[in-house]
Amino acid sequence: MVRDQRGQGIALVLILTAFIFVMASGAFSLAVSLRKNAGLEIRQKKAYYIAEAGVEKALSLLRSGELPLVCLNPGEQVNLVPDYMAADYAGGRIESVDLSGKSGSDGGEESETVILVESLGSYQGARCKLQAEISVKIAISQLRKGADAFYTGEQKFQGGLELAGVAFIDGDLEIAGPYRGKGIIAVDGSVNVSGDLLPVGAEDSLCILATGRVAVGSGLAVAFLAYGEEITLGEGSSVRGGMVTPVLLMGSNAEFIYEESMADKFSTSAFATFTILSWKRVGLEAAEDREGYRL
Repeated sequence: MVRDQRGQGIALVLILTAFIFVMASGAFSLAVSLRKNAGLEIRQKKAYYIAEAGVEKALSLLRSGELPLVCLNPGEQVNLVPDYMAADYAGGRIESVDLSGKSGSDGGEESETVILVESLGSYQGARCKLQAEISVKIAISQLRKGADAFYTGEQKFQGGLELAGVAFIDGDLEIAGPYRGKGIIAVDGSVNVSGDLLPVGAEDSLCILATGRVAVGSGLAVAFLAYGEEITLGEGSSVRGGMVTPVLLMGSNAEFIYEESMADKFSTSAFATFTILSWKRVGLEAAEDREGYRL
């Protein structure tokens, strides 16, 4: 009888040991799985933030005028990495930031360009792509209301220009000559730069906004910030500063040099409104969408 009880006790111990082993193995496997999932979730979040940084960097370039909107023509696409921004970021990589023009409209004194931005971020094997649609509106009518000087009809500004505040021209403009001061010239029409247009001193700066075309003649030296529905640089012309335009046409040997110091004085945000129309992840679940968010 004693032997039978000992045998039963040994069997019970073996069963309990096996049960504990199975439970421990299951708990260990669950812990490993949870740890892997937590690690993957952290990596995916970091990849998301890196992709988000790519979108924000693209917006910064557009608002400053360092990146002309010429790259946003419908059907054209430009990758900003690495020419405009570094790939390495926060321990991961901004793999690509593709910009293209989705649509555009010209409403006279107010024009709109819709930009499509796709940013791909990666972090330790995790990848996230964000897609944002951004509206860029230029409303020259806002400058009409608060202009310091108002001109009607075709105007010709030549010789020494003294700039101060905002001048509004209800008509076309022909302009040339050295300029002093800091000012904005808003033109409800087209602009023809017929001669060299350069600042006298390092602190002098000029911003031209036009509802029509801005044309720089051949062989001219020009320094300004410009917005126009179309900007044309003649053969051999040299333009430095910043430009915002959906269409940029450059003649042979023409050059554009972005000048940060000038762009800082008149950022695009001073006369443009940037609004996020949509913001979503592409190819991933649980997307964090944002709509109608104005920068």
